[in-house]
Amino acid sequence: MTIARKTGGRPSKRPTNAELAMLYSVMTAKEIAERFGVSVYTVRNWINKARKEESEEVTNG
Repeated sequence: MTIARKTGGRPSKRPTNAELAMLYSVMTAKEIAERFGVSVYTVRNWINKARKEESEEVTNG
C-alpha cells in the first residue's frame, strides 16, 4: 500500500501501515511516538487512519 504524499511542506515521519502495525504489536503508542519524535496523539491518529484505510480496502475488495 502506498501513502499519497503531498508536495511541499515538511517531510512525513509516518511509517507505512505495515510498519505501523508491526511496531504497534510490540510497542505502546508512547514508545512509537518517542521513536519518531512525534506526540502520542499523532501516533494514535496514524493508527486510526491505518485502520480506516484497511477497512476500506476490505469493503472495496
